[in-house]
Amino acid sequence: MRDHNNNLMEFVKNPHLMRVFTSFGDNLTYPPVYWYEGDYIFPYLREIIEKKNIEMIIGYSAGGYPGFHLCNKYKLKGLHFNPAIASSSEAPTLQTLPDDYKNIPVFGEQTIIIGEKDRKWRGGVDAHLVINYLDEIGFEAAGGEILIIPDLVHEVPLDLFRMAFDYFKHK
Repeated sequence: MRDHNNNLMEFVKNPHLMRVFTSFGDNLTYPPVYWYEGDYIFPYLREIIEKKNIEMIIGYSAGGYPGFHLCNKYKLKGLHFNPAIASSSEAPTLQTLPDDYKNIPVFGEQTIIIGEKDRKWRGGVDAHLVINYLDEIGFEAAGGEILIIPDLVHEVPLDLFRMAFDYFKHK
C-alpha cells in the first residue's frame, strides 16, 4: 500500500480487532488490500470468497465499499462501519465497481454503522451522503439496518467494534 506521498506502506493487521472478530470461535480471513494498485480488489476478494466459503464480511471505511457490494452479490451477511459508499468517497474512484455488481438487489442481512459526524473533510466519509445513498437503493426496505451513532466521527473505538459485532452475531 502507498501513502499520500506514494511511499510504500506495510499492511498491518490489527490484533485487537482480530480478537474481537474471532470471539465467537469463527475463522477469520483478513486479506491485505492495496487500494492504489489498479482495479484488482473485486476479482481478488471474489476469489477469496469462493475459495474459503466466506459467510460474513466486516468492512470499515474504504473496506466497507467492496464489502457492501460483495455482500449484495454473494448474499453474505455484512457489518460495515462508516463505509465509503457515498458519492463523495474516494474508494470508488480507486477501485471501480465491476459491471456485474451494478444494479444488484440489496441483500438485507447487513448492518451499517455510521458516525453522525463523520465527514470527508475530517478524513472520513460523508455520513449524510451514505445515508442518502442507502435510502436511494432501498437498503432498509430490503431488510438492512442502519445504526447512526451520535457524536461519532470516522474513527471507531474498539469497544464500539466489540459491541456492534456482539449485537450483530446475536441478531
